[in-house]
Amino acid sequence: MKPCTFQKPHSIWTFYFSLALLFSCASVYKPTVQIEEKMLDIGQLPNQEAYPDAGALIITHEANIDVFQNEQMNLSMMEERLVIKVFNEKGYKYANVLIPYDSFSQISDIRARTILPDGQSVSLSKDKIFDTNLYPEFIFYSDFRAKRFTMPAVENGCILDYRWKKTVDNFTFWTRWQFQQDEPVLLSKYTVRCPNTWDIRWKTYGVSVEPQVESAMKGMKVDHVWKVENIPAFVPEAGMPPGNGAVMSILFSPVGVKTWDDIAGWFMNLAKDRFQAGDDVKKETASLLQAAITPREKLQRILEFVRDHIRYIAIEIGIGGFQPHDAGSVLTNHYGDCKDMVALIISMARSVNIQVDPVLIPTWHHGELDSGMVSQAHFNHLIARAVMPDSSEIWMDPTEKTCAFGNLPWYDQNRLALIVSREGRAEIRRTPKPSQHENGIQRHWTVRVDTTGKADGSLSMILRGIQASEIRYLMKRASSKSIEEWLGRELLARFPAIHCENVRIRNQNNLNRPLEIESSFSEAIFCLPKSPIIAFQPGSLAAYDWNRIFPEIERKYPIRLQYSLEITDFIDLTVPVNWKVSAIQTRDSVETLVGRYSYRILLDKSNKMTYQRYFCMDSTAIDASQFNDFRTFLNQVSAKDKNTLIFTR
Repeated sequence: MKPCTFQKPHSIWTFYFSLALLFSCASVYKPTVQIEEKMLDIGQLPNQEAYPDAGALIITHEANIDVFQNEQMNLSMMEERLVIKVFNEKGYKYANVLIPYDSFSQISDIRARTILPDGQSVSLSKDKIFDTNLYPEFIFYSDFRAKRFTMPAVENGCILDYRWKKTVDNFTFWTRWQFQQDEPVLLSKYTVRCPNTWDIRWKTYGVSVEPQVESAMKGMKVDHVWKVENIPAFVPEAGMPPGNGAVMSILFSPVGVKTWDDIAGWFMNLAKDRFQAGDDVKKETASLLQAAITPREKLQRILEFVRDHIRYIAIEIGIGGFQPHDAGSVLTNHYGDCKDMVALIISMARSVNIQVDPVLIPTWHHGELDSGMVSQAHFNHLIARAVMPDSSEIWMDPTEKTCAFGNLPWYDQNRLALIVSREGRAEIRRTPKPSQHENGIQRHWTVRVDTTGKADGSLSMILRGIQASEIRYLMKRASSKSIEEWLGRELLARFPAIHCENVRIRNQNNLNRPLEIESSFSEAIFCLPKSPIIAFQPGSLAAYDWNRIFPEIERKYPIRLQYSLEITDFIDLTVPVNWKVSAIQTRDSVETLVGRYSYRILLDKSNKMTYQRYFCMDSTAIDASQFNDFRTFLNQVSAKDKNTLIFTR
């Protein structure tokens, strides 16, 4: 499921630029991205042998931003150029080029050529450059467009060379530049040309680099150049933190923005009128809350109305990319994006004197908010927070259709976020993190084995929190037959030749109750018919083989799990009375800082075995220095799940 994109990286910061020092354009624009032709000499460039694992080598990736202001002109101009040597078919992806823009910007002067291994140059024809919608699935709700083209005459050993200019009407500001790519980079350079009186606030991630700044008289323009050379390819690791924190990059604050109150005030200046409740909103709210008594009950009805009756649509048109539509139009249209749905909740709640505030948040996919670096680029989503009369808090994300009132979807949990008060003040807070028990799965297996070695039985599951929400999300998009097939595949992974039947689901649409799934099964092959000795590993029914995801010995990056969880299994196994059973070890446990595990086996004289298993991941953040402990824990769990019961008949 894809959270909405709240903030475009190239927002128009007109309000803050009005606070910046006015200056006259003291110099004439000059070409910015210049590359010596010797850098394009194929014979002088490294070849595949120098980078055996690479599909391509990025020779240079450069951009130069220049800002202009005088009586006739207010604009920003960026020129960007990429030169890439293609080694093999893995590098062909760079031949397909997409340059995004919107209604505030224009793309011009696209020039592209392919230099073949023999030195011949093949230029891109202008009629092969196409203008398309960037997000075709949201063609009616987005003004994001793109210039698209594919490079001509691409083959192994060729060089791709393309550049373009992007002009933004009025002022904009750079937000983030990424030095590192999926392939090695010889040179990455980012240049900002602006008055030397501007206070540029920036921070690098994954690399330490200071800008080269030329000296000039006060008020004159100067170049600030960040340059990094010989950058290795970025190689991701399983479970590493998402976002841009690990990739070599630089992030900027907008000019004039110094504190989080600046960000909060800017947002509230855009949104406050959209939170007002008109007569239509007041009328709908009064009807909805007729039988509601307490503030909590009223807020729950409001959240459930917006969640269940307002269709989520990502809307990115003009200023609507960061400003919500007014609550009345959202109610009338019955659709909106995250900002619009939150605006309607705030409007309805405030009309009955319940204080709800908007919350700017980076979702889990977007990476962690760096509270020491003030920038709107941290945020990609909007949720809401209410404070009840007893001072308790309720956090809400109405875009998540399978998330119960009082809960947040997993990608909003335990995130640093910015609460915007009614007065436009900022408060940095971390969203709630449910306990592993609240995200629990409880499974109860009943297995009966006959004298032929076949088994039948039943499985019942109770899922809570995120576990229930994720399965409900899948069920909303699946037929009853596909749900039965999904459960059958899960069982088939544990028993050969199993036949799943009679799937029953409870509380699928009652989000305030745990989700319950029951099924019976038959024809499962427990053992071969004539085997005198049968080995059975009850842990194989319940195993959660995370150790397969992390096979490496060492790690560069920490691990960030999406959420903590708890899994409890009960397995009741009955075998024929003439079978004798013995267990190598009837109980064991592992307890570490990152997780806990235990099992025990109970045997009675009627040949009924009860196996109880408990698995819990307490921590979601494992530093690279803790990886050996984490890996040891997972391997120990996997080994103990192979504890074997021996049956003889």
